[in-house]
Amino acid sequence: MNSFIAKEKNFVYSHLHPTGKVYEPHPKPVGIAFGGTIGNERIFIDEDFAKVTVRHHAVDKTYRPGSLIPCQGFLPVEAPILEVEVWGLGGSSAKQSQNSYKKREELFTEQRRKVDMKTFASWEDSPEKMMMDMVSDPNAVRREDR
Repeated sequence: MNSFIAKEKNFVYSHLHPTGKVYEPHPKPVGIAFGGTIGNERIFIDEDFAKVTVRHHAVDKTYRPGSLIPCQGFLPVEAPILEVEVWGLGGSSAKQSQNSYKKREELFTEQRRKVDMKTFASWEDSPEKMMMDMVSDPNAVRREDR
């Protein structure tokens, strides 16, 4: 167990595209990664599982620093992915937790899609109507309710 130094907790990183159209000033890399820091991961698999990037880390606070492949050097190494093998770990409690998270996200998405007409004020009270009335007759006397 001498190969792991657990000062950081970036063991596995996974990020997908946001479900809605959300502006992100600093978008996170989309894919699966291991070690390093976000944006400078030790091993990064892109979102399509087509390419892997392996970086040399002189200081990796999650895993032991250094090269992961022979004769790697200090530059990132990219390679195509030929096969992926996925193992499901965690058991039924992890699956239940994942299902509850998915249901919650679906509920939030559905709530954002619905428009509650009660939240909108009537046309008579709207600033748009006041502006339209002013344009049509700018000299008309108006009473302002406060």
